[in-house]
Amino acid sequence: MIKLIKAELYKYYKRPFIYFVLLALISAMAFVVYSSQGNLIVDVIVAKEGYSREAFIKVAGFGFPFITYSLMLFSVVMTDDLKSGTIKNLLSSNVNKYQIFLSRFIVQVILAFIVAVVSLIAFFLMISTIEAGSEYSMALVRDFLMRFAVVSVGYVGMIALINFLSVLIKNEAVVSVIYYFIILQISVVIFLLKKTIAPQVEWIQRLLITYNIGYVGNAFAEKSTYIPVIAIGVIYATLFTLLGMFVFNKQETK
Repeated sequence: MIKLIKAELYKYYKRPFIYFVLLALISAMAFVVYSSQGNLIVDVIVAKEGYSREAFIKVAGFGFPFITYSLMLFSVVMTDDLKSGTIKNLLSSNVNKYQIFLSRFIVQVILAFIVAVVSLIAFFLMISTIEAGSEYSMALVRDFLMRFAVVSVGYVGMIALINFLSVLIKNEAVVSVIYYFIILQISVVIFLLKKTIAPQVEWIQRLLITYNIGYVGNAFAEKSTYIPVIAIGVIYATLFTLLGMFVFNKQETK
């Protein structure tokens, strides 16, 4: 399986996919950061006195839920072989479907990790050009990185869920609709129900990985809330990876 992982990583190293993702993310961050300082013609964020370095770190945490919208991009790693019909060739080389599915999932996580690390480095380099306020400290930076590491477990769980839907439905358009308009909006619906007619549904909200990711994004989130997020992320990743492997193995190879 290691050979499968290496081959897949090399394939995406040669393809522009990962570079386009990085370019888009870094460009978006640069646009927001520098427009807030009045360095661009168009100001996306307008502040009376600009933003300090620590303000960006605090605000960045609220962007954690929005990262879930970009995770669908990594589904191409899982669906590429399904569309190109190369699975049969892989199976003829003493590789089983479980290994194929799991290797693709591992590659997705590795690529996502690379994107995350490069994006974080770019983010901190950008805000290093901004004046630090009185609240800026290495403790603030460490807290942000810790919260990002915690929600990263949730992101892995979401990737596993996307993979399960991809092999189950085998239609990217349908999977995208389900993911963006149902899965990512469930926490909003539950929140509205809780605040209006059904306050007892709060326990359902706490089981949703999207809700937990958003909660940890808050700079004031207590460390005691990290464990549930990690636990739910691990459960999602394990459950949907096993279900995805089972479905993928049962499907007819064409």
